[in-house]
Amino acid sequence: MTQEDLLHRLVYKNDPTELEKALGSAKDVNSLHRGQTPLTLAITLGYKDCVKTLLDFGCSTLIPNEFGWMPFQEATSYGNREIMKMVYLAKRKEYSKWVDEKGKKILNELSLDLQDFSAEMQWSFTSFIPFVSSLCPSDTYTITKKGSCVRIDTTLVGFERLNWIRGNISIIFNGDGPDPKLVIVDHDTKTVQQVWPRDFSLTDEAIEEDISVALNTPIYNRNENIEGYPTSVWNIDSFTVSFPTRTEHLSANPLPQFKIIENKIAAKKAAREQKAKEAASKPKSRFVIANPDKSDSDSEDEYLKKEREEEEKIRNYKAGYRNIQDGVDEDDEELKAAKRAFSELAAFRGTLDPPTPCQIALEDYFARSDSIHLGRPFELDVKERNFSGKLWIYKPIGDPNTDLETIPINFSILSPILELVGLGNEHLRSFTNFIDQSMPDGFPIQIELPIGMLPLSANIRFQNIKKSCDHEKDWFDIPVVGGAYRAGEVVRAVEDAL
Repeated sequence: MTQEDLLHRLVYKNDPTELEKALGSAKDVNSLHRGQTPLTLAITLGYKDCVKTLLDFGCSTLIPNEFGWMPFQEATSYGNREIMKMVYLAKRKEYSKWVDEKGKKILNELSLDLQDFSAEMQWSFTSFIPFVSSLCPSDTYTITKKGSCVRIDTTLVGFERLNWIRGNISIIFNGDGPDPKLVIVDHDTKTVQQVWPRDFSLTDEAIEEDISVALNTPIYNRNENIEGYPTSVWNIDSFTVSFPTRTEHLSANPLPQFKIIENKIAAKKAAREQKAKEAASKPKSRFVIANPDKSDSDSEDEYLKKEREEEEKIRNYKAGYRNIQDGVDEDDEELKAAKRAFSELAAFRGTLDPPTPCQIALEDYFARSDSIHLGRPFELDVKERNFSGKLWIYKPIGDPNTDLETIPINFSILSPILELVGLGNEHLRSFTNFIDQSMPDGFPIQIELPIGMLPLSANIRFQNIKKSCDHEKDWFDIPVVGGAYRAGEVVRAVEDAL
């Protein structure tokens, strides 16, 4: 028996004392067995003391199980608030470290790369839906680098469903001086969002609120699979994007408030249908009721319509879009509705009734060769799309005058910047995920890729590439918060997107 296999056995036996001893000498505390890491196994079994022990020894909250679900998502499904809080706090601490390492990587790469440059990334969007395709936007990212500073300017902030969100946005990494920073600046709303370094601490009230939000909403995931085949142009085939959604925790007691309302509506509907059946079986009266009572279906349709409208407002309110705009009155009706919708979503929901305990004996479980889910039974909806993409790669052909040095852009600098700011932005996230997947040697002059589950594809072309930067150093200055600009959120926070 390997040391890693022993960790899973001790978790399954719910033996935190022996588990602590074994963790001290384990080489890999995140190993997968039967589809689970030790941490996701402990969470799905509801073994609180084992979860605490594993987190104390540094088990990762960012490594999913074989089914693609993160530890906090599994903790949400199980529904024990104490376990959720432990995993949530560990996750934020690990995110903080991840963001810090990304920022330091950018700073280090900039210190090694002395070449200044300027370039443009031309984004053109198309859709297989004819009417949508005619409305698709285009945008040009202007990228400039000078010394230890990089600036990217754009007008396309992102997408909300099929609405294009426009803005006047600058992404600035200023590595000069003792206080390097990566920020996103919205010049229209005069807002500065600091991406790196940043404080991930939260009040106890905010933590409890986030846990309630998780318990009151479906669990979303995103999985991607990509496989490349080289030709004269690199064709990326077998690109599958799947978005599984889990809702089993929404059916557990105590029910969330919206479920209670839905159940009341369903009960009224069933009673109404039963009454209609009984009425149909009786002899018809020769009298007709001129003004029958208003049907409950009206209130049902009204409720569902309100839910759809408030879903959008919740996202806007939580991301801070309404709060950071100048001139927004606190008495604004839309803002009030957004706050009300969010407060309903964040309504406290206690620890859920645990799922039925696992009935598989220890030896039977470890005798299995397949992966198995042990927690609350899945209630799963999966949306999936298959895509293809293309890469136009520039690479050496033996001519010393046409080597890679003619392309001054260093992706080891550009990629982590886009990764940090793109986590709440569908088209940037799609781009960085695509680039990270087995890039062939050379520079991608042009890229064609799908945009998540949206009916969109993007064609990205690098153009006007120069080995110089025409801007002075003040071009990379970060606006001072407290004067004309103020702190706020421009894109969705990193920890919300991961």
